[in-house]
Amino acid sequence: MAYGLNWNTDVYAEAVYQGAESFRAGRTSYDGFNNNWGFKIGARYRFGGSRVEVQEDVVITPETEPAPTPAPIRDLW
Repeated sequence: MAYGLNWNTDVYAEAVYQGAESFRAGRTSYDGFNNNWGFKIGARYRFGGSRVEVQEDVVITPETEPAPTPAPIRDLW
């Protein structure tokens, strides 16, 4: 989980589980290994320039001519 403080800084918390139970496949049996939990908390800072401004007044117009139809592929086999 992360919470953004501003455009280049956030704080986070993370939980991780690792482990496997024992199981049997045919004649082979596999033992489980330690089941572990891990927790992290921290802060991140992203270096770089200022935030990018988004331009909202961009107008997209449709093309006047349709795209050409590709020729069929022949003699592949």
